[in-house]
Amino acid sequence: MRSVLAALGVALLATTCAAQAEQAAESMSARAILDEYVIHFWAERDTTALGRALAPDMIYHYNGKVVPGDPSSHQKYLRSFGGAFADLSASVDVFTVSGDLGAAVTTWTGTHQGEYCHAPGTGTRLTWSVNYVFRVSGGRIVELWEAWDEGGTYRLMGVDPAQCD
Repeated sequence: MRSVLAALGVALLATTCAAQAEQAAESMSARAILDEYVIHFWAERDTTALGRALAPDMIYHYNGKVVPGDPSSHQKYLRSFGGAFADLSASVDVFTVSGDLGAAVTTWTGTHQGEYCHAPGTGTRLTWSVNYVFRVSGGRIVELWEAWDEGGTYRLMGVDPAQCD
C-alpha cells in the first residue's frame, strides 16, 4: 500500500511540476513578445520587432477605441510620438499571464523635445504609466488593449489632442 501511495505521490508531484514548468514557459514566451513590442520597438526603435511581436491583422484597442494596429500604422505612431521623445524609455513593472492572455503595467519616461500634434517641444521631463492586456496566438499578439492617461500627459506637454492627426 505504501508503494502505491508513494507512486501516486510521485506522479502527482511530476504532473504538478510539469504544469508549473509549462506555465513558466508560457509566461516567459508572452513576456518576450511584450518586450519585443514595448522595449525593442518603442524604446529602442527597432521597427523589425513589430514582425516578431504583432500579428499583421492585430486588433488594437487604444484607450477605448479600435484603431489601426498594422505595422505601418505603428511605425507612423513611432515617428510621431517617438520623434517628440528622443530619449523615450520604458520598463515593465508588473507582468502576468494566464492561458493566451497577458497583462502588464509599464512606466514610460522621456523629455518632450520635439514637435507633437503641432505643439513644439517644451523640454519637460515626463513620466507616465501605460497598462496593457493582450492575447497571444501563434507566437504573436493578435489583440492588444492599451490604456493610459493620454489627456493628462498631453496637458503636461501643452498638446491639444484635437490637433493630433
